[in-house]
Amino acid sequence: MKQELTLKIGGKKRLLKFGTNQTAIYCDKYDLSLVGYTESLANDKVKPSHLRDLIWSALVAGAQYKGQEVDFDELKVGDWIDELSQTDLNSVFKVLSPSEGESEPGNH
Repeated sequence: MKQELTLKIGGKKRLLKFGTNQTAIYCDKYDLSLVGYTESLANDKVKPSHLRDLIWSALVAGAQYKGQEVDFDELKVGDWIDELSQTDLNSVFKVLSPSEGESEPGNH
């Protein structure tokens, strides 16, 4: 199931695309299986770097999907997350919430 959100982050509108490609990017970064991916995001095991890199991998997948240059790294994404409004941050977590179902791409 794919989840998408268009968000102004890093000074421009960017697509966060959660799905198979994003999961592959994240798993490759941490050398994880799908089971390891799920376990790394379990509430009692999640680290700040995991959340940052989850968003980073969605931004990478979104840029690649749109044929755009990936002009950022994990550290830049961490700074961008710090600059997000609470509303925009809530939008990201709402897209990630499995109880919310599929999300329509938004414009923030």
